[in-house]
Formats: sequence, C-alpha cells, structure tokens
Amino acid sequence: MKKDYLHLKRVHELSKGDMKLDIPLYQKIMKLQEESGEVAQAFLEYDEGKNVSASVSSDEAELQLLAELYDTMNCAMDAINHITHKRKDLQDQMVALCDKKLDKWENKQKVYLKDL
Repeated sequence: MKKDYLHLKRVHELSKGDMKLDIPLYQKIMKLQEESGEVAQAFLEYDEGKNVSASVSSDEAELQLLAELYDTMNCAMDAINHITHKRKDLQDQMVALCDKKLDKWENKQKVYLKDL
C-alpha cells in the first residue's frame, strides 16, 4: 500500500480531543451503529448502480461508499481509543489483540489461498 489511508495518529489525536469534550462511550457506540447503517445504504446504491442504470453515477456511489466506510472506521477507532485512553494498562493488551486479530485474518487467507 503506497498511501496511509487510515491516518491512525490523527484519529488518535482527535479521540483525545473527544475525551476533553467528555463524550460518553455509549454515544460513540450508538454513532458506530448509525454509521454502519449508512454503509449498508451506500452499498445498496453502489451495487444497484453497477447492476442497473441509476441516477447516481458509479464513481459517485463508490466514493459515497468509501466515505461511509471511513466514517464507520473512525467511529470504531474512536471507541477503541476512548477505552484505551482511560485504561492505559490495556494499551499493551490492545497491541497484542490487534496482532492476534490480524494473524487470524492472515491465517484464513492462507487456508483459502492454499485451496485455490
């Protein structure tokens, strides 16, 4: 990947700013759910645009889907940061958890690719 599309340091800093605003975790989780629904809506427009003529161009629908996916990712990262900012003792465990989750994903690919 040539570009860092995630900007995790920036997300981390923005999450710190939210901590100063005292936005509770439950609101972040509710926002994450809302954004997930918007991903589904954007995907339906994107998928419909690929299969039938639609009023929204394929490029517009694809960019909207990407925008909603970024919103969802940012909300998820903000919720994670909310917990780990308050619980510094969890930060090392979060790194291990992230590695574990990525390893699981990688292993699934290896199994699948081996069968191809």
